[in-house]
Amino acid sequence: MLLYGGEIWSLRYLNEIEKIQTVFFRHCLGLSHDVSNTLVRIETHQQKLIAPVLNRAINFIRRITKMNAERYPSIILLKLIDMDKENPNVTYNWVSQLKQVTHQVNIPINDVLLLPSLQSEFMDRMQ
Repeated sequence: MLLYGGEIWSLRYLNEIEKIQTVFFRHCLGLSHDVSNTLVRIETHQQKLIAPVLNRAINFIRRITKMNAERYPSIILLKLIDMDKENPNVTYNWVSQLKQVTHQVNIPINDVLLLPSLQSEFMDRMQ
């Protein structure tokens, strides 16, 4: 429930949703603020949310690139890619946010997008 629609909005708020998840588990387990976040995640068998968020974002790109080029999601993705090339804006551009998050985990965006399902038009725009 926490990541509902997260492929769109959660890249921008990863740190905040990590805190919300940790505070929730800390409260459920009755732990004090002295206990480290790592111990809370280990005790609850939770990973950092960056993995499922990136997975959702990549699957979202896969779905869009399989669509007809005249569909709005395709048109918007291509426009965001073009805008990112001109002026990366991490605050409002989803493609810029995805590039920033993948850079933080040492996965260059081009490696993420080199998936078999991608159409050549999208790859040309990313170069």
